[in-house]
Amino acid sequence: MPDRKKITCCFTGHRPGAFDFGYDEDDPRCVQLKRELELTIERAAGDGYTRFVTGMAQGVDMWCAEIVLDMKEDGRPLTLEAAVPARGQAARWPAPLRQRHERILRLCDAVYCVGDKLDKETLLMRNRYMLSKSSLVIAVVRKRGGGAAYTANMAARLGITVWYV
Repeated sequence: MPDRKKITCCFTGHRPGAFDFGYDEDDPRCVQLKRELELTIERAAGDGYTRFVTGMAQGVDMWCAEIVLDMKEDGRPLTLEAAVPARGQAARWPAPLRQRHERILRLCDAVYCVGDKLDKETLLMRNRYMLSKSSLVIAVVRKRGGGAAYTANMAARLGITVWYV
């Protein structure tokens, strides 16, 4: 049986507010970014990655999760795990995003809840958990600082391959 870490990829990236298009997923720039993510996830799957882990934050995490779920629906032998920082992660989100979040969680093969309280520490713990399971990180980092940059930098320090989109 293959080493699970060698076939596992996680995602890190910004929330929609960090992009010029914000929450407008019909904006051509968002459509293009999602297409680039899809191609990158396809490349990872082609390289033998079959397990994917998402942190389930708004934006890149959820977009990547949806791409993996679409690939699974098309018959690809992939699994998706959600690593949520705390129960109620989406409790204060607008209803459409909260429903989308819940739908993704229902379709995941596994859900791991890191802590009890949603705060900076559980977010960092969630990111460390994802890295501990992965040998590849697909990252969208458009600005210095923040959780996405921290996670991509930590992955590189740990010797984990990072593909930037």
